Amino acid sequence: GGAEDDGASSEAPQAAAALAEFCLRRGRPEAVADTLRLALFEDAFGQFSAAGAEASLLDALEERVLAGQVSSLPPELMQALVELRAARGEVARVEAAVLNMDIASLDINQCVRLCESHQLYSALADIFSRGLGDVLTPLERLLAAAERDREGGASAGGATSVEGNAPPVVYKLLLLLRCCFVGERFPPGRGALDPPAQAAAARQTALEFIAGRGAMSSLLRADAVATLETLGFGFDVPPVAAEGAGTVEAAETRAVDESLLQAVADSIATQAAEAGASDGGEGGLSPFASGLALEFVAEQAGAGRVSLRAPVAACALQQLAAPAPPPPGLSTAVVYAGHAARRQRAFMAVMDRLLRERLLDVKEIERMARLGGFLSAVAKLRARLGDLAGGFEALLADGMAPADAPHRALDAMLRAPEADCFDISADFSVRPIAEAAEAVAVDPVAGTAREQLLGASRAAL
Repeated sequence: GGAEDDGASSEAPQAAAALAEFCLRRGRPEAVADTLRLALFEDAFGQFSAAGAEASLLDALEERVLAGQVSSLPPELMQALVELRAARGEVARVEAAVLNMDIASLDINQCVRLCESHQLYSALADIFSRGLGDVLTPLERLLAAAERDREGGASAGGATSVEGNAPPVVYKLLLLLRCCFVGERFPPGRGALDPPAQAAAARQTALEFIAGRGAMSSLLRADAVATLETLGFGFDVPPVAAEGAGTVEAAETRAVDESLLQAVADSIATQAAEAGASDGGEGGLSPFASGLALEFVAEQAGAGRVSLRAPVAACALQQLAAPAPPPPGLSTAVVYAGHAARRQRAFMAVMDRLLRERLLDVKEIERMARLGGFLSAVAKLRARLGDLAGGFEALLADGMAPADAPHRALDAMLRAPEADCFDISADFSVRPIAEAAEAVAVDPVAGTAREQLLGASRAAL
């Protein structure tokens, strides 16, 4: 009767817990999977299902998976557990369970199908990377899912999301890329990839993937800020050499890594240049996002990690010097604070390389620097020309420079009376230029530079 059914239902959770404990007490951990298959599925699971109480058994079993007491499930129980959690809107719990399991003991084909059908992307990446040593497949599948979500979701219409508004799968894809760049297991917190050869292979695969035109374009349009922050790990972390690698092998690893970083930088620069030419039209980067991308490449070029072709470098200077486009929507302190200062640092980084390689006329560079309001860049040019007073005055007028920057520059210039020209770096350190090749090929005002500097400093004081 109904009362008996209610009694059986109320006793199901206790019965399920007791049965799970019984199976776990059988001894050796390696015997747990077989014990579960025989005792839980072939007999007990069928009985619990017939009584309409299979959920109690699955709950008890899932609890022990999450506690690390059970490391695998037979396919039938895995299917039932996923369907139960999906019906309850709790598929994230299944994902946590998969991350806790021994991948080698699972039916990988079944798990992949379940993960894709229920959008369990972290578990999907874990299955491929941990179970098969394959990071390319999850990168490609997560990218495809991200593009589908963008086409059918709130971000549809081609607009660029600058920060935080992309579909969740985008951030899981970026997290997987970050782990590959730095040699970590996915998801983070599970230690380093081992052996080092595996870490090196994962990094190379990730760089090849992101250098592809489709991947770069999709991610920059999805969330420009998060994408560039993730790429920063690829540029900042050196490649991992395989254990026992000799000098030649290590050099080859570095050469491959450098060529891939250059390919990534070229892809970013191409996206930014095309966006600048099209004014961020349908499906392209917004002007603000393309500016962020250009700043990123400029900083990497300034640090010497990549090179910029002369036309690209000149284009970068022009775009950085143009008025910064407003960010779409509401700005946030984290992303937009100090944006003008970042643009100036990026401008100075590219300018440095152009000056060293004599790729652009100095007067044209100074014109662009003044157009952009980059007075520290103007100070750098003036000091390299030997116009010390002009450099000091430009620093004094730069609201983005530290308050003591002009006085530190004045002190450095006066302490090196033998020098006619000086270099002012992006961090406002000042050093005399000893080599004639470093100085800009314009004659300084010989014999009067220091008198003019002292006059300018006295006027300022």
